[in-house]
Amino acid sequence: MRNWDSLFGSSKGTELMDKSMTEVINNRLWKPQSVGDISDEPGQSGVDHSRMELLQMTTMLVKYHHNLIQETRKDIIKFGWNFIKLEDVINKLAAYVLIAYFIAQYDTPAKIAVQ
Repeated sequence: MRNWDSLFGSSKGTELMDKSMTEVINNRLWKPQSVGDISDEPGQSGVDHSRMELLQMTTMLVKYHHNLIQETRKDIIKFGWNFIKLEDVINKLAAYVLIAYFIAQYDTPAKIAVQ
C-alpha cells in the first residue's frame, strides 16, 4: 500500500482504527495472551486459525499503524515472543514475521534483535 500515509496521515488513524480501538485490542487480546500459557492443546492437530489471524492482524497493525500502537509495544513484543514457543510451525513463523516488523518499526534493544 504505497499511498497509505497520504490517505490517512501518519498518526491520525482511521475511522475504524483509533486510540480507543487500540486499547480494546490490547486489553482483550494482547495482554491476556502475553502473560498466560498459550501452549498447544494435546488433542488439537493442524493450524490454530484464530491464533494465525490474530498474529496477522497484529503484524498489519505494526506495519501500517505503528504510531497508534506505540504505547502498547511492550505487550505486543511479549505477545509475539510467546507464540515462538509453539510447536505449530505456521503460527511460529507468523510470530517471527511479527517480531521482524516490530524490530523494523521500533527502536529495539540489541538483546531482543539477536535472539
